[in-house]
Amino acid sequence: MGAAGQGGDAGEPPFAGDLLSAWGRRKVAVVGLGLVGGSWAGAVRPLVGVVLGCDVLAGARRGARRRGLVEAAWAAPGSWLRECDLVVLAVPPGAMAGVAGRCLPHMKQGAILTDVCSVKGTVVEELVPMLQEHEVVYVPGHPLAGKERSGLDAACPGLFRGAPYVLCDPLPGGERGERAWQELAALVEGMGAHPLRVGARDHDRLVAAASHLPYLVAVALARTLGAMEAAGVPATALASTGFRDTTRVALSPPGLWAEILVRNPSLAEVAGLFLQDLSLLLEAIRARPDQLPSLLAEGERVRRLVDPGHRTPASSGGGDGR
Repeated sequence: MGAAGQGGDAGEPPFAGDLLSAWGRRKVAVVGLGLVGGSWAGAVRPLVGVVLGCDVLAGARRGARRRGLVEAAWAAPGSWLRECDLVVLAVPPGAMAGVAGRCLPHMKQGAILTDVCSVKGTVVEELVPMLQEHEVVYVPGHPLAGKERSGLDAACPGLFRGAPYVLCDPLPGGERGERAWQELAALVEGMGAHPLRVGARDHDRLVAAASHLPYLVAVALARTLGAMEAAGVPATALASTGFRDTTRVALSPPGLWAEILVRNPSLAEVAGLFLQDLSLLLEAIRARPDQLPSLLAEGERVRRLVDPGHRTPASSGGGDGR
């Protein structure tokens, strides 16, 4: 995995200059105007010439126009896509192949196709046969940013600011593919995100650990509390900050997450590692309490790598009311 963008003067964004400024004369289409698609349209609007939208929901189309996220919006892909230099597919994984199949015949030669799906391997496999019939470059993408809420009302142009943004190897490769990758990476960086180049299969294994497993664990924790409540133990009355923080992502749309989880074959492997570590911790609690502090400290160390600026409040004497 490598960070994008090399060179540039000190303090200058790596993609400053021609690659980004060229987008100011181009048209971009965002297909799917929900949380991520609407945020994409809003984030890219100041950087490009025109942003067009597409969504089956009339309310989403009206809302996107009213908020100034897009200049115009359609209910379905069509000939209007021929004007666009970039088409962004912001639809659920299960809909990707069908929507791509309706967009590709209308895209102009040399245009770039990308998506925002949080699984890449199965999506890429589905799209590869379609790409062979069209002169476009596909750059699989995944912005690692989101909210528990969904829909256009939750969209925010600043959603991707400071977030990692995966751009996988372009299809087809070669000079044309590399140019398209660099151009898209410049646009992503202009939106305030950090483009990273990761292979599609590597991506799925990494997000299985960093995103998909945390969601699954959050759901399991919430269900555990629910089982205690059903048994007559009022556990939810004591669910304070620690439980709320740990289970926040369990509030995300279940239908979308069901599509994501079943499409990531790496999840079972990563979940197995988690269960092994959980067993190790429980065994230390039961039989080797002297080893427990060092095991917990390792968890703290890794968590600080994710958020180096986080400061833990000073202990007030050992209470657990977090």
